[in-house]
Amino acid sequence: MIGSLPMLAGAAGIVSALTWWRPLWALCGLCAALPFLLQRTSSTTGVWLAALVLVLEATYVLRARPGWRRSWRAIAEAPLPLVAVLFVAAAGASLSSLPLVSIWREYVAAFASAPQAGLTDLVFAWAAHGEGRREFPITSVLLTLEAVVLMLIVGRETRASAARARRLAFAIVGGTTVSIVLGLLELAHLVNLEGLRGTTSIFLRAGTLQSMAGNPGWFTQYVSYALPYGLVLLDGRTAPDIRRWGLAAYVALGLAALVLGFQRGGWITGAVVTLWVVLVARVVAGGIVGPSRRARLGVVLGIAGVLALTAVTVSRRPAADGAPTLAEYTGRLVSIGSGDRLPYQRAGFMVWQLHPILGGGHESFPYRYHRYFESPGGPYVSSPHRVPDASSAHSIYLQTLTGTGAVGLLLLIALFVLAGWSTWRAERAATGRDDHRVVRLAAAGSLLAIALYGFVQEVFYVHALRLMYFVALGLVAGSTVGLLRLPARTAPMLAGALGAAIGLHLAYEYAWADPGRLLGDTPMGLYETEHLIEADAARWTADEAAWPVPAGASAITLDVRSLAPFPQELRIRACRDVTRITLADHNWREVQAPLIGCAGRDHVWLEVVPPWRPAGDGRLLGVMTRGVTLR
Repeated sequence: MIGSLPMLAGAAGIVSALTWWRPLWALCGLCAALPFLLQRTSSTTGVWLAALVLVLEATYVLRARPGWRRSWRAIAEAPLPLVAVLFVAAAGASLSSLPLVSIWREYVAAFASAPQAGLTDLVFAWAAHGEGRREFPITSVLLTLEAVVLMLIVGRETRASAARARRLAFAIVGGTTVSIVLGLLELAHLVNLEGLRGTTSIFLRAGTLQSMAGNPGWFTQYVSYALPYGLVLLDGRTAPDIRRWGLAAYVALGLAALVLGFQRGGWITGAVVTLWVVLVARVVAGGIVGPSRRARLGVVLGIAGVLALTAVTVSRRPAADGAPTLAEYTGRLVSIGSGDRLPYQRAGFMVWQLHPILGGGHESFPYRYHRYFESPGGPYVSSPHRVPDASSAHSIYLQTLTGTGAVGLLLLIALFVLAGWSTWRAERAATGRDDHRVVRLAAAGSLLAIALYGFVQEVFYVHALRLMYFVALGLVAGSTVGLLRLPARTAPMLAGALGAAIGLHLAYEYAWADPGRLLGDTPMGLYETEHLIEADAARWTADEAAWPVPAGASAITLDVRSLAPFPQELRIRACRDVTRITLADHNWREVQAPLIGCAGRDHVWLEVVPPWRPAGDGRLLGVMTRGVTLR
């Protein structure tokens, strides 16, 4: 999964050396590389990205050696950094809704059973967990913390010099341009990028533009977020016609990519962001020598020509090649108002009702949905509400609401509002030349794109998109320093309010509401009883099952059998003990596990890796069980 460990170590060494020598170059390289790293967090690419960003940040901090007291004071007095820190703190506190003790015991036991190679294997195994696993929210909190640190670094560089901020914006423009061009070359069958995308590559439709992203939707999200940064091409007093031509070419290229990406959210966001670019270009034109009338006409005709060429390409495709036809484009455009996101909204609100204050764990919607809607015994298993793809809530707002609760959603909205308010205040306060102006407006446009696209797509479960969001916040924060200075008492008050919310959350989750409302006094994760040919009654488990531990029980005994066409590993987490058994045949086996250190509300958890989804069945199955006794 992880690829070559020596290669990763070598890449980390290069990133560390570059960051120590030229920090800005390392940051620019990261910004330029993001569109090539649009993969799931659990993929090889996602792990490499997280590891290398961590190396960059650690080296940067060691090199800069900022005074911690002075740094905290700067954060506490600035609205955007303060709210970002509170957001990641709320995300961390939301993890209290997860069975952290059980997870800790499992990994400690696994490490104790193989101490030589255990640590490396455990780290890589942890990184491989996808969105539906209970470990993913913990990973997501750590990556959000990493993104907030990057935001603070970008803000520091932006505050130090407007030229540095422009270079970061230019890096985003350059990386996006190369990524789109590569995607167009692949669309023309001149190159093949599928192998470079790795195992997470998903061609949702032939003839769609995907470039290096693991999914066309992630690609169009990134392009729409990066489109406003083309405004940095206007930042200068020389060659105004060439600058306008450059901006027009970049916008046209981005719009063509969004059209060919075949994503409705990309079309809407692209149209809004293009309008933002046009309006900002007119506003900042006062600081640039005006282009000639011929150049303006050429820009308009150039953009129109690129879009017309894209439309002709789409309309002349033969229906037999599997690519979307013009009629399908029309139908997809009309389907924007179909309400196909309503099932996600209903499911999201239902999950949120069980964890209203700080949510069920940052980015935990897939885990919670499977647990509550699909696992036997779940609180919503009989509900008619279902979603076609539970990998996310398909909305940054709903994903945050279900994972980090009402507190997290308020903090997320506050970040958007404060970024917009800071940008507005900077425009109102501008007198004379403002070197940060174009970059600030470009970053604000990127945040506008994220806020708009966020209504129909999640952002944070792809780490490159999360980093893009916090880079934009860093650019706005660094370019508006001093405009919104908070009183000294604000940070302690907000921290106290968050602390009170955490206390209320814990009281609700573990005292008032009681976790038993989600697990109950009966086993969870077991399908209905089936009578086998040999007249034995047995029950299938889902990928996980749980039995409440009665008072005084000292062991669990059960018979298990795998019917999957591949070997399965059975993991029984019985309080402080973890038992692992490999089932490589279809015979019954008796399993006994001691119940050591059990306390009130403990459960015995049975996990099957990998689970099995038989063709035509529709259920996600683990193993068959019979004769379960806890005594």
